[in-house]
Amino acid sequence: MADTLVLTPYPDGEDVWGSHARTRVYDVTTSTTYPAGGYTVTPAMFGLTSLQGIEQLAVSTAGIWSSFQPTSSLLCITGGKWHLYSANGTELTGQVTAYVFRIRVIGT
Repeated sequence: MADTLVLTPYPDGEDVWGSHARTRVYDVTTSTTYPAGGYTVTPAMFGLTSLQGIEQLAVSTAGIWSSFQPTSSLLCITGGKWHLYSANGTELTGQVTAYVFRIRVIGT
């Protein structure tokens, strides 16, 4: 499993905010090889047409955190990079532990 994410929908993790925004909760298992610059993510990976954000809810290993960086307009995010960091704020590189994150994805 090189440079990939395994997405597992969380039971009852789907909701609608307002009239358009959808939220979905996933458990995400990372590969043991962290790609330079982060994992590429697209709305289609989550059954959406655009992303408004990705929020980390929990992680299997203390001291690891994530950040979503969109690659397009903040009004209609068509993709981006999901970065992983150590406790000291350094982005991970190369061979890593396979982490499991619980994330909330917000989009349309």
